[in-house]
Amino acid sequence: MTDYIAAVDGGGTKSLGAIVNKAGHVQFMPIEQGCNPLDNTRWEENLLQTINHFKNLNIKITNITFGMPGYGEIVANDLAVQIAVKNSGLNVESQLINDVEMAFYGAFSGGEGLLLLSGTGSMGFARGPSGMVRGGGWGDIYGDEGSAFWIGRAALSMASKVLDGRHEDQEFVDAIFSQLQINLGVSPDPLDLLNWIVTKKHKRSAMASVARYVDVLANQGNATALQILNDAAWELTSLGKALAQRSGLSEPLRWAHAGSVFNSRILTQAVSKNLGNNPVMPKLSPIGGGLLLAAITAGWKCDNEFIQNIAEASK
Repeated sequence: MTDYIAAVDGGGTKSLGAIVNKAGHVQFMPIEQGCNPLDNTRWEENLLQTINHFKNLNIKITNITFGMPGYGEIVANDLAVQIAVKNSGLNVESQLINDVEMAFYGAFSGGEGLLLLSGTGSMGFARGPSGMVRGGGWGDIYGDEGSAFWIGRAALSMASKVLDGRHEDQEFVDAIFSQLQINLGVSPDPLDLLNWIVTKKHKRSAMASVARYVDVLANQGNATALQILNDAAWELTSLGKALAQRSGLSEPLRWAHAGSVFNSRILTQAVSKNLGNNPVMPKLSPIGGGLLLAAITAGWKCDNEFIQNIAEASK
């Protein structure tokens, strides 16, 4: 029977599984809902549905990598994930890692470099002569600087100051409110801003959604939006430089990025300028990084052809 290895990219909104044989031929599993224990009460059910796709294949899987949101951050959640995988009946050698760490393996094919992630939250991984280090990922209460949540909060904080008379950029507020459909009545009420966030079921993602409107305004030349994006870029730069120093990476830094915030040309160019180098294109997708790590752990020969085959299938 042909040997396979596998990986699961257990994202917050969706979970993706894949298997690959020694020739690098990849087969993807059906996409399931997210399995983040931090914000999804049905995470275990969704994870087991993904695992069941592997069990139903009736093939020999020798190793599997699980890239899980928040893994390595909260002990109770880590234990719950470990128990869920153990009790799934998969009976395959596996390793559980943070989903951002899995994206790092994809970006640099297991080599040295710096990965900065900025999506709803923010964090980074780096590997250099001093080993692998991680930073950020402290959550939206006192961390996640430079993330979409952080940008959205900064934007609405500025809006509240304008409503109070503590800032004068009414154009910025009007544009943000128009996008969010706030204060559009005949007699606008400033408290509509407060009501907007209070009524949201998923407040964290709602706040993060504001970031894309900030980017639109920045591209139109709005000074307030530009300042918020430049501040976010500096926060991400600061994280990157700290991780580079801790891991022993030397300048110019070889770095890559992941997450929706880096879709902003303005922010990405600012981080590139601050770090002194343009980002490299990730060699593999996050799920590709998980497959590569599983193959390495299984003792497979992971030459350039194998990696290229995974890369082509994972586009």
